[in-house]
Amino acid sequence: VPIVVARNGEGPTVLLSSGNHGNEYEGQIILRNLISTLDAKKIRGRLIVLPGLNAPAVRAGRRVSPLDGGNLNRLFPGSTNNGPTSAIAGFVTQHLLPLCEFGLDFHSGDPSSCYLPCAFLTTCSDSSLHEQNVAAAEVFGADHTYVVEGWSAKPSFDANAHRLGVSFISTELGGGGGTTPETLSVGKRGLDRVLDWLGVMPASHLVPCASTTFLDGMHPESCVTAPADGIFEPCVALGEQVVDGQIAGYIHIAWEPGLTREVLFQSSGIVAVMRRTASVKAGNYLFTVTPELDRKAVLRMSGRIDPT
Repeated sequence: VPIVVARNGEGPTVLLSSGNHGNEYEGQIILRNLISTLDAKKIRGRLIVLPGLNAPAVRAGRRVSPLDGGNLNRLFPGSTNNGPTSAIAGFVTQHLLPLCEFGLDFHSGDPSSCYLPCAFLTTCSDSSLHEQNVAAAEVFGADHTYVVEGWSAKPSFDANAHRLGVSFISTELGGGGGTTPETLSVGKRGLDRVLDWLGVMPASHLVPCASTTFLDGMHPESCVTAPADGIFEPCVALGEQVVDGQIAGYIHIAWEPGLTREVLFQSSGIVAVMRRTASVKAGNYLFTVTPELDRKAVLRMSGRIDPT
């Protein structure tokens, strides 16, 4: 697993990672560019950079490891004696996170889907830590911040860091198996803002950003799925405001020319995630629709009890 550590003077220790899923590319490019231009003299503290965290998956260009099929972001806290992917999680948990005050893990949609470029906030039970994470997402400065419950993300990198008392957020920066100048810019500018805010890498110039809009990603009814096998024709674009009952798209039944199935939205909100590949199987996700949350509502999410 490639790792770069740069340290200079007094300041916080910050962990930056990408390639948690090997076929998500924005973060891998952003962190490799950071490494290639890094001037250690400008650092105030320590940076730990892992640009290809799940290295076997990165090399294979796959979401999960080809060695054991391990999905790294579902295996935390991990174990050093339970297969290669769990061993990566275990090493990070035991040896890296205890050194850190803050962490940022870059994700994107997989090759079949795209997200609105956003910060990704996992709630946690520690109210003070949760407030720090909310503030970090706001500093990151993406137009949107996608919010999920911490209890539903127990095996994730984010939730694992929170259990160890480390302030931690992640991102979803597009996806679809590629990158765009827009998604790379959102990630790079967000990283610059966060490193400046933490004091570990002060910036000479930061691009101004508007307030982030928090999106509620916690309701299963927000997900629109394919009712049948076929070819997916979307009727809305990523980022659009939609309403309950609006036509979301059509499934063209591949073996029955002229036969289509209408797909409707079941809730109102912003289209935060959208399928990119046209070929679908019944049950495949097509869209995720997220209502907006105000900041006070997000802050109140700290301390919720695991319903299980």
